[in-house]
Amino acid sequence: MEEEPGPDLDALERAWFRERDGETGYAYGDALLAAGRDREAEAVFRALIDDDYLSGYYALGWLETERGNHERGQELLQNYLDADTHPDEFTEHVAGVLGHWLWHYSNRPDAEGLLRRGAEHFPSARTDLGHLLRITDREAEAEAVLRGGVAVGEVDSFLPLAKLLDESGRTHEAEMLYREGFDRGDAFAAYNLHLLLLRENRAEEASDWLWAAAQGGDELAIRTLADDVP
Repeated sequence: MEEEPGPDLDALERAWFRERDGETGYAYGDALLAAGRDREAEAVFRALIDDDYLSGYYALGWLETERGNHERGQELLQNYLDADTHPDEFTEHVAGVLGHWLWHYSNRPDAEGLLRRGAEHFPSARTDLGHLLRITDREAEAEAVLRGGVAVGEVDSFLPLAKLLDESGRTHEAEMLYREGFDRGDAFAAYNLHLLLLRENRAEEASDWLWAAAQGGDELAIRTLADDVP
């Protein structure tokens, strides 16, 4: 099978130098990143910031976070929000990403407001909000939040909602959600389904799902199978 050609960097570079706007700069920088030319991409994103294009903050925030510079990435997204004088749906997406980073990397409870803003625009924000609500004893609200994600088909919401239901004794619905989450691409749902089936004394089915989890890359499933080898 022939590989699809990548973006035409020369054409994107020409468009960037011709237009010098947020759209062409973001597209060119993103293509540079895909080509492994991170330093050149960073220079483009910094130029966007210098020219007052908010997309530069967003793109550079992701780049810094992927480099492990989490606080710098968060600062850049906060700069985006602070500078945005005409908020739109993408603003709420940015808020969701920032809330996700604050919660994922630091478990900061003050991420809640950002997670609420971004829940409808960034799936990880919704699941993080569900987690935050659960650990702050707001179980019913967490369930409602996650059900909202399942209703619109967000894969990220299936596993945490299934776990919530499983832990509260609603095993039939949990089983259905584990299965659907796996079918939609969440390989980690398989291990949790394996545990549920074991408790239900359905050992043969449980074994099949343990193997499915391992094949999907679930490290816990892989270790469990390795431990079972005599």
